[in-house]
Amino acid sequence: MSKERLQYILENEDNGIFVYEDQDRLVSGWAHIFGKHLLEGVYAELGGIIVDAQHRQRGIGKILLKECEKWAINHGYSEIRVRSGGTREKAHQFYIQVGYENTKWQKVFDRSLK
Repeated sequence: MSKERLQYILENEDNGIFVYEDQDRLVSGWAHIFGKHLLEGVYAELGGIIVDAQHRQRGIGKILLKECEKWAINHGYSEIRVRSGGTREKAHQFYIQVGYENTKWQKVFDRSLK
């Protein structure tokens, strides 16, 4: 991640970043949520949630996700959408376990414009 991209996100009100620090004040997880405004609807989308491998299975992901949910409610969103790669089975199980529903399978197509 570039410093410029992080600065843009931090300055943009329609983005939230949450960081989890362990007892030694070391970052062991983070989450990013942002508002998504489309012609077909408005919702909050999880931009990413990462928990350090050594700190997994301790509830950190749930804590970060709850903070994202609070952020979404406080910013007027009534839905959160999460995109997760097709092979990330543990992540899929996590989202289902905390109350998310798999509503769609899709493929993503990219094209570089450089």
